[in-house]
Amino acid sequence: MFKKTLCYILLNIFVSIPVFCDSWFVCLGSFKEQKNAEKFVSLLKSENIQASIYLHKKDSGTFYRVLLDQKFDFINEARNKRNEINNHPFIRNLNLSGLWACSASPEDIFNNTVILTSNEDIPISPEKPYSILVRSYKEEQAAVNDKERLAKNDIDAYVLKTFDDSSYFSFNLHTGAFEDEKDGLDLQNKLADLGIEDTKISNYEDIIDDIEKYNEMIENNEISYDTGSYTIPSSFSPWIRKCITQFPINKDFQIEEIMLFDIDNINATKSEVEDLDFIKDTYLEETENIHAVSLAKYKDDLFNNEVSVFIAVGDNGTFVPKETENTDKIQFAIVDDVLDCTISKNDSTDYYLYGINPSQNMFVAMISKDFDENQFMAFINNISNDSNLLVYPQLRKNLLVLPEKNDSVQRDFLYFTLSKVGDDYARERGYSNWSVPIVGHWRAASYFYQNDNRFSLAFFDMDYDYNASRIHNMFMSEKKNIDINENNHPSTLEDTNSWYINLLDSNELSFSTKSYIIAVGSENNLSENDLIDTSRELQIWD
Repeated sequence: MFKKTLCYILLNIFVSIPVFCDSWFVCLGSFKEQKNAEKFVSLLKSENIQASIYLHKKDSGTFYRVLLDQKFDFINEARNKRNEINNHPFIRNLNLSGLWACSASPEDIFNNTVILTSNEDIPISPEKPYSILVRSYKEEQAAVNDKERLAKNDIDAYVLKTFDDSSYFSFNLHTGAFEDEKDGLDLQNKLADLGIEDTKISNYEDIIDDIEKYNEMIENNEISYDTGSYTIPSSFSPWIRKCITQFPINKDFQIEEIMLFDIDNINATKSEVEDLDFIKDTYLEETENIHAVSLAKYKDDLFNNEVSVFIAVGDNGTFVPKETENTDKIQFAIVDDVLDCTISKNDSTDYYLYGINPSQNMFVAMISKDFDENQFMAFINNISNDSNLLVYPQLRKNLLVLPEKNDSVQRDFLYFTLSKVGDDYARERGYSNWSVPIVGHWRAASYFYQNDNRFSLAFFDMDYDYNASRIHNMFMSEKKNIDINENNHPSTLEDTNSWYINLLDSNELSFSTKSYIIAVGSENNLSENDLIDTSRELQIWD
């Protein structure tokens, strides 16, 4: 079935992780005004050219450099890339004065803020009103990434950006523009033949109001988001860091869910963690001699394929190869080494991969859902060995909320979960006006043990600052209709609108900042002032 092979994967991931020591980059522009640099980055991204902003300080002042998201070890390599991208039709049409190769040091890095841009030159019109809606997304880059994948299959797609008062911003991947609805059937069948099901015929008249409303929102508001931090919180142990940096990544699969567990701290504090039972039942018989584990559930939105990837880090000798029948052996590269793996298949269409690296004291498992043999091998062969979980902006942005290590406070990280919010969230809340726009965005929770008290950080990443602020204002308006007293009242945290609630078995402080709605809570072990002090330690204020 599978050939014995060594899969050293050298493919580039769709978002590069910058490493800035002795590296060279292509500079696409330099600006005195930050907002001009941000607009230029957004313009480039609309053409699938990934770039980031870096501070560059000179005697004459501070400049905002826009560098291509690709690093080179040697200046000649950067110059070759400069010559290549200089011939890109979009870059050539910009009539830039010139591109150059430059280095970037760690102090130059700038936490990039991206500003949404309006729709321009959309293919559909009253004359050609019909198109095929392939997929809808809540975050623009995911739509752009799948647009690029369609192009490799000779499908010319485009992203239509919409806004409505119920679900807010959407980024919709379309293809085609037809005079008659039936004219799109051949293209729809071509998509189905590629394995892209559940596409729909879209009518210009049904979406033009939402397109115009989006453009109006962008014109009247600066809608932005931060791309997050590439540094791992210092409150994480070396074992958790390894679970992040050694994690297998596939550029075509997006995150649906992530879990990180510090087994050492969970055991030391005797904390009960319900999700850990699932880990034990599915991947491990027991957690003795294991320090940390991580689990990511990936989904290919275009082809509706799903795969779970699990990694565990333990002591020397914890993981040893086992001889099993009816399996095939392969090897593939992780970031720092190679995994010796076996692959098997169950009676349905699920494939299982189990890999061990004794020198790294690591165990890796992959379980696919509804894959055929070629799809599973494609997943493995598209794993990038020069990237890690921080390649995903969803994880970067949400880890940015967590507090850093504080030597004056005994604070132990227990576990972190991140998942995409499904429609069931709004349904269970009666499709309230504040729950519907949360669907499709991200819900995170992290738990710490601090001074013999367990506290939680629960938060939504709404992708864009406008979304978070509007929804939290709805929440506070709802609470204001209840009697204001010592257990339900506005609070004061930095310059945000925050709210304190004390219930029978827990209390929490909630607030909104940037694209996040955050609630810091405890089981009534921490006072309101304790929650305020803890909230002030979150990285998000930096």
